[in-house]
Amino acid sequence: MSLNQSYIYIRDNIWYSSENIFKVGITTSIKDRSNSYITGELYRGFYIKIYELNINPLKLKLIDNLFKKDFKHLNIYFDGGTEFYDRCIINLIETFLIENKIDFISKTEDELKRINRDKTNIINKFLKFYIGIINLNKEILRDYQIQAIAYITEQLKINNKSYLHLATGAGKSKIAINVISNIKPLNIIIFSPRITIKNQNISNKYLDILNENDFQYNIYSYCYQSYKNVYNLIIKNNIKDIFIWFDESHWALDNWVSISIDDTKDKDENNNENAKIKQFFINDNNYIKYRLFTTASPNKDLIINNEKYYGKLYEPIKFKELKNKYLCDIEVEIFDKEIEMERIEYNSLIFNTFNKHNQERKLGFSFHNTCNSAYLSYLHHLKDFNDGKIDIKPYLLINEEFIKKEILNNNDNKDNDNDNDNNNNKEDLKVIKKIKKDIGNIDYYNEISNFENEVNNNQKALGYVVAKYSIGYDNKNIDIIYFTDYKLSYKDIIQSIGRGTRLNGDKKLRIILPTNSNNDIGRNYKKIENVLKYLLIDIELDYDNIKSYKLVLETNKELKIENEIQLIMDDNSYHIIEDIDVKSSINTMKHNIIAKANDWTISKVIIQLKRNNIHTIEDYNLYSKKNKNINLPDINELLENDSFNFRDTYNNESECPYYYNKNECIEVIKSYDDYFIINYIIDDLEKLKYLIENDEKIPKMNLWIFYGGKRSDYYSY
Repeated sequence: MSLNQSYIYIRDNIWYSSENIFKVGITTSIKDRSNSYITGELYRGFYIKIYELNINPLKLKLIDNLFKKDFKHLNIYFDGGTEFYDRCIINLIETFLIENKIDFISKTEDELKRINRDKTNIINKFLKFYIGIINLNKEILRDYQIQAIAYITEQLKINNKSYLHLATGAGKSKIAINVISNIKPLNIIIFSPRITIKNQNISNKYLDILNENDFQYNIYSYCYQSYKNVYNLIIKNNIKDIFIWFDESHWALDNWVSISIDDTKDKDENNNENAKIKQFFINDNNYIKYRLFTTASPNKDLIINNEKYYGKLYEPIKFKELKNKYLCDIEVEIFDKEIEMERIEYNSLIFNTFNKHNQERKLGFSFHNTCNSAYLSYLHHLKDFNDGKIDIKPYLLINEEFIKKEILNNNDNKDNDNDNDNNNNKEDLKVIKKIKKDIGNIDYYNEISNFENEVNNNQKALGYVVAKYSIGYDNKNIDIIYFTDYKLSYKDIIQSIGRGTRLNGDKKLRIILPTNSNNDIGRNYKKIENVLKYLLIDIELDYDNIKSYKLVLETNKELKIENEIQLIMDDNSYHIIEDIDVKSSINTMKHNIIAKANDWTISKVIIQLKRNNIHTIEDYNLYSKKNKNINLPDINELLENDSFNFRDTYNNESECPYYYNKNECIEVIKSYDDYFIINYIIDDLEKLKYLIENDEKIPKMNLWIFYGGKRSDYYSY
């Protein structure tokens, strides 16, 4: 085989045909490319054209760029991919190759049949082998997952919609796929926020679960951004009996639900059409039969208030319970506002928090809002790593195109004037230029597999990342996460915390929250307040797991305080120590969040009990005792309030029929003409049996357990 063999190919399948597109790609090995399509295509595709080019593979990328430029007008951005073109492209490729004086051979029809036939044989062998080992690799479902699958399946059969709230790493996808397998819809559509998650959700790991139940299905996996393409696919092909799984639904659906078509009548036609399409996915019952929403960070109030769109909010197990067995604990460190990135040797913060005495970390992430921000921090870190000042190896795990441009700029000795980032900052570029000059030859450590393997090499490592790893990435060795970019929103922070909660022995995930004076800490603390609400209220993190730290000027350099870390700022050395002052800004905020959340009303109490399946006085007292930090009201005070009723803690009448409230029940019992007979029945169970035979609105359980109070409240003796 010639070393100069490269290929341009055109692929087709029934899906592409319905959209009037072809997939056009490049490769240096048709065999390897065919193998990659074995598990990567939802609909089995086939080659309809293959052009063998007599060029060096290094030049193939240049030809690909030229091809994309010349045929940009035919390019169709389809489901997050850029290799899709109008079908007329098939008549233009040979002319393109001839005009650019590129030698090529077009594979004959017989050769194409052989290639496609070989691929089919490979697929059959692969499936035979894979099916043989499926049973060896089946994952055992956890108890709460089994419960969730049964509950959601039943909810979908009754209400056609359900909302699953479950922490990262607890198995949302596994539950969702098993539910789909139980329902057995003809057409499955999965929406995801990112391409990586989109691909994960249709990996063999999950498709095997569907295939085990032996039912006919079509599966479509898209990113949310492609909602218009999905709509057109459904309408054009009249696809019905659809089950839609909205994965990480908060990412787009909260906005979709908030949109009202009536509100768009004064807007332009495009906005109106977009709103109608979004409303289709929320409201349509003609094409869409079932809707399942899943997320780790829902807007609970929005969901509860819009149950008609979302269905019942269901949380089978809380983070607090998960971390006892399935997820690691979290420790949060929030630094005093005096720490300013512009004035400190910032790597000393990284070094000292990573290497805290007797609490050393192994692998970490530093999240950033832009590629430039991550790159700048990486360069600072790399310089100190090269100089031996820091023993933590930096990785730049960001957009590959950004890194390629930087490498090209370095090789060509050019300054970085490209608009690599929509939020480029001129000051950042100046600093980047200077530090690149100081470093000289720059090593770009950017392979995620190498980063993950550093643990096996006993090499501590920190990855500088942007949005790519904020959703859908789990690594049990991640044990510290930094949020040092002040432009990160509190939603970014909340979403990204879950990247390190995977259980790994006795690991505790350390979270370092924003430390720059020009973020919300230095102004109104709103960002930190929202993050604290999530930690303290939503996932019920222990109050003492969130610590505030402050800077103390080092006056005696010979005095070393064990377990405390140092920071260099303006050539002065500071100790960073825990701020135990209850009146400090962060500690006051923590207290106020708890106090405000615990300003209980009857409706708040009922919602809290609904979420936690609390339906009796015994369960209430047990839950209240276990969760002292939320300070639930005394049960006897609740029971004296006519507007409180344990019946309201059930989600619907199928779970619990309508019962009287406590006072109504007592009044009804004592108003019976045969009340004296009830009192002469000695056995309390027989009393209750007699009562419920006469009135179905009386609870079918011990009355003073269901309502509270004393036995004498209901019976004279």
